[in-house]
Amino acid sequence: MAKNKQIEFRYQCQIFQWADRNQDKYPELAFLEGSMNGVRLLPGVIQKAKAAGCLKKGRPDIHLPVKRGNFGALFIELKTEEEGSKPDPDQEIYLTGLQALGNYVAVCIGVEATKKAIIGYLEEILEGMNGSDQGPLGWWNNI
Repeated sequence: MAKNKQIEFRYQCQIFQWADRNQDKYPELAFLEGSMNGVRLLPGVIQKAKAAGCLKKGRPDIHLPVKRGNFGALFIELKTEEEGSKPDPDQEIYLTGLQALGNYVAVCIGVEATKKAIIGYLEEILEGMNGSDQGPLGWWNNI
């Protein structure tokens, strides 16, 4: 597994641990879902997961199937702080398609940026949440 994928996997685990600890404040976090795309699997398991639709090229790392404002759900592509870390072409296509279907899509760099995007979505304070379209894919950086 590539170094960035290992880091993204570790970040994703941290985000889900945070979500588990914060369900009292945000009960919707119980529905937060993660992708298996960054998980190291045996070849036979990979084939089964692909056949069942669990592994798709470009699928975002995190999904919150909760409606907020004009948006049907939140999808997050998680990236590391590594320079040049950005969505690949398959991810760009998938993310743009999800956005066109009425979902809020964010590319988040790091754990803190991801938490801020999730909270912002749940509290309906993200750009474009109040009546207008989201615009270009949202980028969230650790601050």
